[in-house]
Amino acid sequence: EKFDYPDQIRAGPMQADEMLLIFSLIRTTFITRILELGGLRGDSAYNFLKALRCKGDQGVVYTVDKQKVEQHDSKKPGRPRHVTIMKDAADLTSDDFDHKPIDMVLLDCHSYKASKHVLQTLWHLDLFAPNAYIVLHDTGMHPPGNYFSKNSLADLFSILTDAGNIHQPVERL
Repeated sequence: EKFDYPDQIRAGPMQADEMLLIFSLIRTTFITRILELGGLRGDSAYNFLKALRCKGDQGVVYTVDKQKVEQHDSKKPGRPRHVTIMKDAADLTSDDFDHKPIDMVLLDCHSYKASKHVLQTLWHLDLFAPNAYIVLHDTGMHPPGNYFSKNSLADLFSILTDAGNIHQPVERL
């Protein structure tokens, strides 16, 4: 009998196993304040908010993206807040997240410069919570022969090798 498991070889949002791991991490630790760099359709923010809801209504997810990102659960009473910030992550300041320490940062904005700026800002302003987590996304290698090809639009930001496709090499800090 084949185990029904979601397809893990696809471009775009986090894979199911990543979502489950991060959901579990949020649900079982002190994490209540999350800064997400890069939001796309809001899939990861939705996952984070569901995990925070298991802990009550005090959490907040800040999603930073140059493009508009769907805002989840933002105005419903008794639920964690979702704050969307439409700007380049390289321009982020502590004003954008209320000058309070961040428990978890997700790096998914596909910009080394922006990711480095945010990490340095949090570090220099002492805005990493004690035992804060830094979560990296798009750091894996996809096996050869999947949806990537040398002429693929999805491949503009990737490196093709004989061993597979390195998606978003800029996020390999």
